[in-house]
Order: sequence, then structure tokens, then C-alpha cells
Amino acid sequence: MYLAAGNSGSSSLTSLLLIVAIILVFYFILYRPMKRRQQTAQQQQRDMRSNLGEGDKIVTIGGLFGTVVSTDDESVTLEISPGVTARYDRNAIARILPEPVETPHTYEDDDDVVDGADLDYGTDTAHSDAAAEDAPTEEASPGATPDTSDEEDATPKRTTGQSD
Repeated sequence: MYLAAGNSGSSSLTSLLLIVAIILVFYFILYRPMKRRQQTAQQQQRDMRSNLGEGDKIVTIGGLFGTVVSTDDESVTLEISPGVTARYDRNAIARILPEPVETPHTYEDDDDVVDGADLDYGTDTAHSDAAAEDAPTEEASPGATPDTSDEEDATPKRTTGQSD
């Protein structure tokens, strides 16, 4: 009887160690990296909010776009539209908008392009080629129907009711 009681004690100790090992694995694989990422993101937000300067274009957590006019330790004054300012808490700033990048002129900006078809991009040959494509050709007259018969379809077909 003592032997049976000893086996159940080691069995419960093994299951307890297994549960502790699973908890440690979850802690080191999931919880610690997640906590580290959160701390890094919070530090970046604090740095962004402390480095706000006049002229920065920002978005608030409520989705309001504005330009920073002035700052103090706790708040930021934003110009929402010309001549309209509002004071916000620094913690209400979600992000700073990136500076707009100058994009080169592309064929999509050209008035002569229709649906991106002008790949010659404004050259004289593009206009003359387009006029030549629009002109009717001798092969196809305006009222003619295209010939759709194939040699494969030229074999006689048997209709019902006829005998050989």
C-alpha cells in the first residue's frame, strides 16, 4: 500500500513541474517580448511628443489634422484652418505627418494622355500615330461584317429528318 501512495506523490509532483514549466515558457516566449515592444512604442511616443516644434503637421488621436503654432510643457496650440487655433494636451497628439516629397512629372499628369495609353509621352509621333490608328482601313469597310467561317466548320451538317 505504501508503494501505491509513493507513485501518486511523484505523479502529482511531475504534473506540478509540467504546469510550472508551461507557465515559464509562456512568460519568456510571449509576455516578456510583448512587454518590451510596448515599452519601446511608449518611449517613441513620448519622444515624438516632447520633440514637437512649430510648423510640424500633426494628427490628433481624434483624427484632427493641424499645424503646431506653439508649445508649452503640457499643451500644444494647433492651427486647424487659417486663423483658427485650438489648444490640445500633448498626449492627444497621435503622430507627426511626414514632409511631402516632390514627385517628378509623369505621363499621368499630362492632359494629352487618355487612360495611360500615350506611352510616347507628349511627342509629335504619338499624336500622328493616334490619328493613323483612328482612320478606317481599306480591309474593313464601315458596313461590312467580318468573315467568321472557318474551314473546320465548312463540313456539311446533318439535320434531323433527312436520310442518307
